[in-house]
Amino acid sequence: MMKKNRGLTDDATRTALERILEPAGKGLVRFTFDQRAKLITLPPLPPAYLKALYTSIATPTLSILAEDSVQNGAYKMADFVFVDDCERQYYVKRVLGNHDVHVNYPERIAPHIIHFLLNSENVCSLKKELNYISN
Repeated sequence: MMKKNRGLTDDATRTALERILEPAGKGLVRFTFDQRAKLITLPPLPPAYLKALYTSIATPTLSILAEDSVQNGAYKMADFVFVDDCERQYYVKRVLGNHDVHVNYPERIAPHIIHFLLNSENVCSLKKELNYISN
């Protein structure tokens, strides 16, 4: 059921089940994941407010958007997420796959994350600070 509902690969399904199942005795297992956590409540905020809120973040940000989620309308109230904004260091990449693309196909997102971490000006200066602090 999990594999079909989330579109997971066999390996990803096994890994997920290992994380959310625990022995319950007598050969039985129980879920440790509360299914209610999957219920998402969207705040009744107008798109202009969402944009003002999310675009006010000063931290360098990489958004990786799964193409299936885009096609399913997950961002219909937030079309601003699709546009790179170098001034505020917001970068967006779209990858093939569904919400769990990071689980099923990490090779699709890893190059974008590596590039972002190695090339973001503020991230690099933060990394230098952390190296200085840890030495």
